[in-house]
Amino acid sequence: HSRSMSCASVINTAWMLSCRAKLRRFQRSVFNVAGTQRSLLREILEANHSCRYGREYNFASIQDVDDFRSRLPIAEYEHFRPWVDEICSGRTAVLTTEPVRLLEPTSGSVSGRRLIPYTDSLRRQFQNGLDPWIGDLVFNRPAVRDGRAYWAVTPGIQRGHTSGGLPIGFADDAQYLGLTGRWAANRVMAVPPASITGVPPHEAPLRTMQQLLRVPDLSLVSVWSPSFLTTLATMIEDQRDELIRLLPAGDRAVAIVRSGASLAEKTAQLWPGLALISCWADGAAASFLPQMRQLFPSVEVQPKGLISTEAFVSFPILGLAGSLLSIRSHFFEFQPENTAVDATLLAHQLLDGSRYRVIVTTGGGLYRFQTHDVVEVVGHWQQCPLIRFVGRGNRSSDLVGEKLTESFVASAIQDTLEQLGVAATFAMLVPRRDQAGYRLLIELEPITQDGPDENAIAATLDRFLASNPYYQHAVQIGQLAPLVVTVDDSQTGGIWRQYEAQCLAAGMRRGDIKPTALETRFDWETKR
Repeated sequence: HSRSMSCASVINTAWMLSCRAKLRRFQRSVFNVAGTQRSLLREILEANHSCRYGREYNFASIQDVDDFRSRLPIAEYEHFRPWVDEICSGRTAVLTTEPVRLLEPTSGSVSGRRLIPYTDSLRRQFQNGLDPWIGDLVFNRPAVRDGRAYWAVTPGIQRGHTSGGLPIGFADDAQYLGLTGRWAANRVMAVPPASITGVPPHEAPLRTMQQLLRVPDLSLVSVWSPSFLTTLATMIEDQRDELIRLLPAGDRAVAIVRSGASLAEKTAQLWPGLALISCWADGAAASFLPQMRQLFPSVEVQPKGLISTEAFVSFPILGLAGSLLSIRSHFFEFQPENTAVDATLLAHQLLDGSRYRVIVTTGGGLYRFQTHDVVEVVGHWQQCPLIRFVGRGNRSSDLVGEKLTESFVASAIQDTLEQLGVAATFAMLVPRRDQAGYRLLIELEPITQDGPDENAIAATLDRFLASNPYYQHAVQIGQLAPLVVTVDDSQTGGIWRQYEAQCLAAGMRRGDIKPTALETRFDWETKR
């Protein structure tokens, strides 16, 4: 035990020292945000002017930021899809001059999945945000570097290859961290990625907890949704007998798991050195924080910055509210939340208290990409904005990281109805309030005895929703409860009337109320 702590401390200290240079570079850049961003954009454009996209928009002749904004459109993923398809087929120098190393899957708005090209430049841009965060965290919280860490960076989405032979998905989560970080993380990981590789998704939580119970020097936990950690922790009670069976006889964890102590007391005894939990704490994830804090009452919680598959937007610094815009990662533009015009503001022009949609230009080949992430500026550190994630600008639901959008849900519902051969006058997916999960509220026309029952509708819709890899993963590991369906007769129109009444109560005019495939604003558990 002491030997593992000593080894972890040495490795973590070396990792911290390697990250401090990036932190110091970032600290200098906050005094000149405009210049830092301008140089970064010039670097991206110069590196890619000879690729096909660069020639299409004549990157070589772009003179400045204003020229760039006037030449290139603000673009959704669908704008880039044909170019990405060419990359998948094996063509080179399409969106970037440098080679694409792999394509990372993420959930899309209509198709359920989209592929994001990863280049060496994009990976370095991610590190320009990750390293300052690690450098600050491990330096200012010495207890964090005394033990091993549990990193759950991404869901275990099935890997594969494109038609042109490019890998889909990182081999393991540590690949996000670069050479030094990967070397360090692989030596202090409480659950090495290789130990979960090939494990069926529904078995992975049990296998993970089995390993965590044997890591008494756990000092850092980094997850996305707090519900993920809560799901793991409750297994100590819910699957107690199975865990005891899997642990070696006489292991210290067996007596703790078997004891009559509360779950919070057990977590404290199992991991006495756990110093910090890094997780989402904004947007929809905030509702899951209280339960997690109850299970780990004495552990510091640090809200994560805004990070997506496409871009590294912000990272936290201890002692500062919100998270710092990662101005050395990508070129950023911002649209005021409630405007439809294409005019954008730059990072140095943002105002405290205002909300903006984030647009990014990255080294991976996404230029003026509309992320639909909405952030609020909560302050500044020198000239650098401190931001807080508010939610998705387009209608979406993201309870535990599944990122369902209205257009994708609408497509899944339509496919379900066509496959089952039924007609619906109203169908809407809503989050459940009793636990993380979804309920389909549907009015069928007409309801017949030989028509599909609620279970058949749920099973069919769930298959279509599962084309979103994050949704599928969350259901498989139990983060999302199974989909349930409430069927009503269209002749009564009860569901629609409830929806209309709640919209009216929220201040909407009756003429402005439109059916929607995804609704997250109201509590349907007490209304249905």
